[in-house]
Amino acid sequence: MKNKDQSPQATQRATPQHRDALRKASIGLIGLVVSIPLLIFGWVFIEFGGLKSNEAKKNMQPLVSQLQRDGGVKICDGGHNGYGLDEEGARYSIYLKMPLSAQLTSEVKTVAAQFGYPLTNNSPTLPYGIQSSRESEYFSSSNATNNRLEVAIYRNMDVPLYCGKSYDGSKKITADSNAVVYFSLDLPHAN
Repeated sequence: MKNKDQSPQATQRATPQHRDALRKASIGLIGLVVSIPLLIFGWVFIEFGGLKSNEAKKNMQPLVSQLQRDGGVKICDGGHNGYGLDEEGARYSIYLKMPLSAQLTSEVKTVAAQFGYPLTNNSPTLPYGIQSSRESEYFSSSNATNNRLEVAIYRNMDVPLYCGKSYDGSKKITADSNAVVYFSLDLPHAN
């Protein structure tokens, strides 16, 4: 039985033009539904530094290159560009194996000073709670822009590594015939 309220056009079958229009509208709606989340994800990725380089790593590179020319070998490194939600600035840390010598401390201090970081002796507690001893030394330096360099020199001891895929310190290296030298550079965000 035919409903009295329906017009003759509504009761007719959809024409090819109507089906084509519905298909195009459906494709447009699907495209919109898919593209909005992608645009939001892209904006968040860019806004929070997904495409920004680590300035601390860039700033540390000349110092690290000099120490590598002096015989240092990279053990591992790590850091972040400083644009995450809980980050106060860029950070870069690296562990180097350096030839053990009586001049190692003065060599490290000289190279750091050449690149604008005159090191001073610091706390008896080294990074990550390692107690300072005759076998280890800890230095730090801040420059005029509040960039902070920390350096720890470890000799004849097990050193927990907080870099690469081992951010919990579970991986260790023994400083025996070589020293392990830790460098960490923090660059605070500009206010």
